[in-house]
Amino acid sequence: MQLPLQSLRLLVAAPILILLFASSAFTTPSGPEFLSYSELIRLYSELPLDAELEAKLARLRTTPFVYNDIRRQDRLARSPKFGEFIRVALWNIERGLEYGALEAIFGDPSRLEYLLDPEEFPVGSERRAEFMEQAAALRMADVIILNEVDWGMKRTGYRNVVADLAAKLNMNYAFGVQFVELSPVLYGDEPDSPNEDEQELIEAFRPDRSRYKGLHGMAILSKFSLENVRLKPFESQPYDWYRTELRGPG
Repeated sequence: MQLPLQSLRLLVAAPILILLFASSAFTTPSGPEFLSYSELIRLYSELPLDAELEAKLARLRTTPFVYNDIRRQDRLARSPKFGEFIRVALWNIERGLEYGALEAIFGDPSRLEYLLDPEEFPVGSERRAEFMEQAAALRMADVIILNEVDWGMKRTGYRNVVADLAAKLNMNYAFGVQFVELSPVLYGDEPDSPNEDEQELIEAFRPDRSRYKGLHGMAILSKFSLENVRLKPFESQPYDWYRTELRGPG
């Protein structure tokens, strides 16, 4: 099994991050309303959107999901050079496609090393040692920022990936939507008489409508309660995913 740690970066937290965390705070989980499956179909098929659906989509894209169910008594790390500080890791988890591997990184190091692909991480190699060193540093992080995170997608078993990791690690989390994923296959726009190969693809991508949320975004895992969490979409985008993909090739 190849464990997806290629994009791990370790950072020392800037002082401003302290404003976002308070170990004594406890709040009720909060977040915007999900889009229903029928509303997702309308997002794909209708332009312009009616005012009510447009407003609901805007709330989903600008309101983070914040869960502060975990109260811990962790103290800040301290060093002679920095004083008190927070360890922050940034990690691209590639949607959570290899979820078992993600959890393994936080488990027994000997088990983790056993799971490494010996061809990509040869025993005794510098690459293998670097991987294990990064995994150890990740386990020490107070805050982990995750990129490319799925929630309610078929490809990742409809998991709320960050929530499952948070439960595993006994951490709080926040999730911000970057994309609502829309596809003609997902929403029933299928060929009238698909051939065998097309039918196989349709079955592979057709979602469970009761579980599908279609959310993809960024997340924060934290040992501390999360406060003042905000989600700010880019105002200018060099590529219009929706309209360009809707037009198709050419």
